[in-house]
Amino acid sequence: MCPDHDGQYRLQGYIACFPGGFLSPARVGESARELHKPVPGYERKLGLRVDRYFGRMRPGDFIGRMNWSLQVDGADLFRTDGNNYCPGMDEAFEEKEDPSFDECYLRVDHQTLTKLPRTGAVIFTVRSYMTSLHQVKAEGDGKALAGAIESMPEGLGHYKMRQYWGSKTLPWFMEDVQTNGVAKVD
Repeated sequence: MCPDHDGQYRLQGYIACFPGGFLSPARVGESARELHKPVPGYERKLGLRVDRYFGRMRPGDFIGRMNWSLQVDGADLFRTDGNNYCPGMDEAFEEKEDPSFDECYLRVDHQTLTKLPRTGAVIFTVRSYMTSLHQVKAEGDGKALAGAIESMPEGLGHYKMRQYWGSKTLPWFMEDVQTNGVAKVD
């Protein structure tokens, strides 16, 4: 992302080997705020802060963050449809209402940003990790994930598509895990 004449950082190019729903060349030229328009609360809570942070970054600074979503239709990392809801997508995601747990994964994107010295461009990288929900639950993290899902504000829950898979996955996460015939409480 490169600063324009007004100091807004705009997408100037990208390579997406494993996109999580972002693969449109039409997005080139959009500002960080425009790219995040579907994210509930981004403009109100984060837009100005992110713009300022990008402006204050020094070359060589690194910032890392994690983002997650539930992917309820297989482990494919290459996702042009994404795991987040945008208005007008209802029909495309109706099949996600009754997911098979064998096809459900926690997708965690480790995102890093750094600033280049000569151009001032901010480089954004993403490394994606997929963990089956069976493994999440077996490792004792199902109830914690259920708590995170339930505690999301309504708008964010809708954006992460909780309305499609929540009624099936949340009760399942809360069940006790069976290990070698012995009940294990998460």
